[in-house]
Amino acid sequence: MTAMNSGIIILALDYDGVLVDSYRGIADFYRRDLRELMGVSKEEADFLLYMEYLSEGIGLMREDWWFKFIPGLTEEKFDELITRYWERRIEETVVLPGVVEALKLARSKNMLIAHVGYRDDIYGLKRERLEYDGLAGFFDEIIVVGEDAPTRHDAIQLLIEKHRPTRIVYVDDKAQNLYVMSKRLPPSVELFKISFSSLWDFPWKTPSGLFMEFRNLSEVIRFILRDVK
Repeated sequence: MTAMNSGIIILALDYDGVLVDSYRGIADFYRRDLRELMGVSKEEADFLLYMEYLSEGIGLMREDWWFKFIPGLTEEKFDELITRYWERRIEETVVLPGVVEALKLARSKNMLIAHVGYRDDIYGLKRERLEYDGLAGFFDEIIVVGEDAPTRHDAIQLLIEKHRPTRIVYVDDKAQNLYVMSKRLPPSVELFKISFSSLWDFPWKTPSGLFMEFRNLSEVIRFILRDVK
């Protein structure tokens, strides 16, 4: 393990569900765009919307399950669908309440702020979204998992080796991500969960007591700062 450098606190953050709600446009995509582009029935669209949240809960990309469940889907049509899918999500994305103020507070306390989140279905899109949502400027490091590092725990190790922090905190909205990381990172890496919910809540439900859970990013920052002299 790399020796720690006294004084540096790294705040590593997932994106969707932690800083922004990008799930609002998903229902519109399945119930409007998918029906228009693929001719599926309302009942099929509702079922596929359910499958979207089920796959979200187990970490599948659209490329992993659309071909199996959407009849007549071709590679060419997939490109059209996935573009429309992300257009809808981006159009209806909102920055979560208090996030900008929390990031400003973290920066004022000299925390090193890093993005550590999984890539989107379109390579390079996550960085574009960070810019589009007006949050890219808050980050000292942007690591897109699946593009810059193979896994979240590899990304955290990269940050540790580069900056040798005294303390490192990672925040995610999904317990399944935190659970995998907890088995592969040293116990000194603090793993926190943000409460989040959407149309179906099961991707975000957490077995009680598995990880410390906070209502929002502001609570996380205040918790970290209580130990800062």
